[in-house]
Amino acid sequence: MSAIAIAVLFVIGGLYVRRRYGGAALAALTVATAGLMSLVSAGGFLVALRALGASASTTTNAVIVTMLVAVQVISYGCAALAIHLLRTDEGPWLTGSGFAFGLLGYVAGGVIGALIAVGAILAGAVRMAK
Repeated sequence: MSAIAIAVLFVIGGLYVRRRYGGAALAALTVATAGLMSLVSAGGFLVALRALGASASTTTNAVIVTMLVAVQVISYGCAALAIHLLRTDEGPWLTGSGFAFGLLGYVAGGVIGALIAVGAILAGAVRMAK
């Protein structure tokens, strides 16, 4: 639930930052948010893994954390790209269409990231089966 709230706040903040300070500030906000959310998701995964007492190899953990980070970076990157492409330099900075387009970019990025992760998992499974 908090990930949804963070995404909504990111889109609102991204629309404001892009309008007020430009694309470089939006890129900095994207990097900071993606980094923070990557730490949260990777930390949550590792804590859950330890709490369940599951034993996975360090390589497996590194691959899963890398996929979690990639999904976060792609999600927030696509949202920032959608916000940047909107380029509403006139009128109010927060519009319904801008907000919807930013969230659509976030969801599209999440889907793309998840598809990449599933593709990587399937490629690994195929290589293991051979």
